[in-house]
Amino acid sequence: MNTNLIDSPEFVKVSNYFDQLTEIEANKILLVNVTRKNEALLRKIIIYTIIKGFSDIHIEIENTSSGHETNIFVRDGDDFQGVENLNDKSKEIKERLFSLCNFMGGAVEGVNWSASFKVQLPADVALHFGLKPFEGLPYSVNFRVEYIETFSGIAFTCRLIDPQTTPKFQDLKLPKLLSETIMEICRAPSGFVVISGPTGSGKSTLLNAIFQALNDGSKSVVTIENPVEFKIFKKGAPVKQIQVRGEITFSSALRATLRLDPQLILVGEIRDFETMDAAIEAANTGHLVFATVHANDAHNTLQRMNQLKADAFRLSESLTLVLAQRLLTTYAGPGVKRELTFDEKAWLGKNGIYMDHITENMGPKCGKVPVIEAIVMDAGVKNEIRKGEKIDTLAVYKAARHQHTYESMVSFGVRCVLDHGCRLSQVQQSLEQNPHAKEFPGFRVELARKYGVSLSDVSLSIEDYYANRNQDTQESLEETLNDKFGYVPNNITPLVPRGVLPPSSHHNLR
Repeated sequence: MNTNLIDSPEFVKVSNYFDQLTEIEANKILLVNVTRKNEALLRKIIIYTIIKGFSDIHIEIENTSSGHETNIFVRDGDDFQGVENLNDKSKEIKERLFSLCNFMGGAVEGVNWSASFKVQLPADVALHFGLKPFEGLPYSVNFRVEYIETFSGIAFTCRLIDPQTTPKFQDLKLPKLLSETIMEICRAPSGFVVISGPTGSGKSTLLNAIFQALNDGSKSVVTIENPVEFKIFKKGAPVKQIQVRGEITFSSALRATLRLDPQLILVGEIRDFETMDAAIEAANTGHLVFATVHANDAHNTLQRMNQLKADAFRLSESLTLVLAQRLLTTYAGPGVKRELTFDEKAWLGKNGIYMDHITENMGPKCGKVPVIEAIVMDAGVKNEIRKGEKIDTLAVYKAARHQHTYESMVSFGVRCVLDHGCRLSQVQQSLEQNPHAKEFPGFRVELARKYGVSLSDVSLSIEDYYANRNQDTQESLEETLNDKFGYVPNNITPLVPRGVLPPSSHHNLR
């Protein structure tokens, strides 16, 4: 829901505080010409987004018969606040953004480009608004800027990258088994780890969390990004962060990187065959390579890599882990139990999940939680990848769905409603469905249906099994679950044929 930004009480509070600063104090934060009102407003909006922890600023400048009209929107999770139809005849906002990004307007108009700029709040200002700067430093935030020409003008999208609030890996609220599996694979001496998802799905944040956990001073690090988003601090070993621009491409930088004695390599994004080929070569020659691609889910990430002409056999030899990620908003309690609508039941049924009721939190927004679909490259998955030139994603999914760490996007999302205070409507809007999940449900969905328990019960039981397992444990996971849930062979719930709803006995899959 779009609301007027400058009318919100929080913005008024920030604006009033800024008006009390001297011009010298304000310009130390972000230099503007205060005689140009739109520049001064832009500064306040930038500071407001930092204080509120928003993710993006969208600025659209349209050519009109009377000059220029600017619309500014800040993204508050799933909603927007905006200042619309701002008269900007003197092109103040456009010129200020070009200046911040160190570009001359005449040199870039008509061209799409990426850039960045930094804003630093003095520690006392940050603390006044409840922000926590690093000890002894100002509160520094990077803005990644994408500029593009539109049909009626130009547009800027500014992504906020705040190192102070970037979560550590252990703070991501991942299931313990999944987090331990990810870190075990990422601590290997070599391999290829790929993270996929659309823009804004948290790929960079997850990569940064993993890298910060691995960066213990024992390995040399090289990152190749456009632009560089998070600073990786040196802890006793070399850290080189390379900015892709001009003649420095991802593929050329990656090939040059192999002569820099790297052990951990991060490739911001793989978009072409040359970069893909170089990444596979690096992983196959003793380096641990991390990269991102754009794909909807974990098994279709392999299809995307295939489309980029990745050699299936070489890929199967190097690839060790694929993670697909989304972010869901969490809400504070209290939880309210309600009956699902017919459409919600049908949507869940397409994913092999059958429920009658759900409990959702009705309070205000209180954070984000990642949804991760993980495929570990075990022998079964590798065999499916190398079977032919074209990767059969259904075969890969069928091989991966039995992994104990595997959980489909939708299954994970439903569990986030049950465990983390998310809402089912957002799960439906944000997460991709798997068309094969009804006929070939994932391991955890099968267990929930088999025992007539919730997805949360299954997840907790799997976590408990691995947490309590030791060398003396002879019992398998299946035997442990049979003992816990009272498995009776005659009560097995068969896989439901297509188009057939399950019997009402599944209502306790809440």
